[in-house]
Amino acid sequence: MDNTPIFNPSDQQAETPYVDDEAPTRGVRLAILGFGLVVCCAFSAFGFIRYQSNVLSFYESFFPTPTATFTPTQTPTHTATFTPTLNLLATRAFNATNTALAFEATASHAASEWQEIFSETFDNNSHRWDEYTIDTGYAKSTSKVEDSKYRWEAVAQKGFIDWVPFPIKSLDDFFLSLEVSLGDHTGSNDYGIIFRRDAQGNFYYFAIDSDHIYSLFKYYAGGWTALIDRTPSSVIKKEEPNRLTVIAEGDHFILFINDHFVAEKHDDWIEKGTVALAIEIFEPDQEATFEFDNIVLRTK
Repeated sequence: MDNTPIFNPSDQQAETPYVDDEAPTRGVRLAILGFGLVVCCAFSAFGFIRYQSNVLSFYESFFPTPTATFTPTQTPTHTATFTPTLNLLATRAFNATNTALAFEATASHAASEWQEIFSETFDNNSHRWDEYTIDTGYAKSTSKVEDSKYRWEAVAQKGFIDWVPFPIKSLDDFFLSLEVSLGDHTGSNDYGIIFRRDAQGNFYYFAIDSDHIYSLFKYYAGGWTALIDRTPSSVIKKEEPNRLTVIAEGDHFILFINDHFVAEKHDDWIEKGTVALAIEIFEPDQEATFEFDNIVLRTK
């Protein structure tokens, strides 16, 4: 059994009541403490506001608010295209001039160094050029040596080309120069030099025409091919004789008008043949008079 005594509150004697001697001054002290707390809070609030202002000012000095600025919309960049510059055009002109000078030097060399095998001024007809009046069904033509020229008059019944061969043998490489002029005419026509006309009737034809255009055509196996298509040239004279020159070396042909280089071409289809004076009228019922003079033919 547990012998621990049992505590009964009712068995305790009544105690003497407690009296608080500081009660009258405690209220005063609490009031003073509260006032001090209010003052401290007021100073703290003032300090916080001032400090916040300084913090904001400090922040803005290093991290300013971006100012709105106008940024133009980016325009598309165009793809660069090739435009010839003055320097490029000048270079091309310089190269073309050098090329012309080189070929003109070649012509001068051939004219002085190659052997002359034929010349004609038509002071007479000692070389027995064809003189005739004929109606071929393509044209009515009259040709003769007259007034120191070979004059050729033709009236077309159809479009046609005709030629008068030189009284010489077949050639491969040569230098040929002659003067030709167009007299009274109607419609369109051309005139010039046929060269390397072979036994099969193939040939090359270098011509100028009434529209101041030059060309080089090949007639081969019954068909025409433009080696140099019809090209205008300011060196072709109007109503005056024009000097045409051809230099043929192998497959290389160099063409001149009035001693100015105009074009070159390579073609190896016809290796050799005769040379001839040539005229062409394009349309029926057109007519023209042509005159040839001062022919010089040279070979290496």
